[in-house]
This record gives sequence, structure tokens and C-alpha cells, in this order.
Amino acid sequence: MKKIERSGLFMKENLHLFQCPVCKQNFTDVVGTSVVCVENHQFDLSKKGTVEVRYAVGMERMVRAAVKQFELMGLHTVIRTNGVTSTPANRQYIY
Repeated sequence: MKKIERSGLFMKENLHLFQCPVCKQNFTDVVGTSVVCVENHQFDLSKKGTVEVRYAVGMERMVRAAVKQFELMGLHTVIRTNGVTSTPANRQYIY
């Protein structure tokens, strides 16, 4: 089974865990290699086997478990946090 097929199968089994980044509604179906939300927004799954995970601060344990599941499926994970801002690094220190 190809990575994109595994991604589609995973999404279909776990649609309740995902929401549309545009309208924040739940996804309703997986059509071919795309997911569709309630408002009919459509997103293609990555052919390269990459999953982008966005989460709010405080959800690290759940995200860590999800990343392990994705790795078991052979998918690469890119992690981003939602709305987290920080001050710039201190220039006095060598990083």
C-alpha cells in the first residue's frame, strides 16, 4: 500500500480528529486523495507522505502520540503551533 493510500485510510478512520483550516468545521469525507469539509472545502493529501500537525500550546502529549502513530505508518510529520508568539532570541548569546 502506498503512503498516500495509507494516509487516506487513516483520515477516513479518524475524520472526527481533524477540522478544516478555513472554516474550522469537521471533515465529512475522503474522496480519492482529498478530504472534504462540511462547507465543501477540499484539501489534497500529500503524495510525499508528509503530515502537518498544528496544535495549541498544552496539547503536547496528544501531539506526541499522534506523531508516533504517523511514524508507524511511515509518514513524516511537520509540527507547528497555533498562534504562539515569542520574543526574538537574545543577540548576546551564540546559538
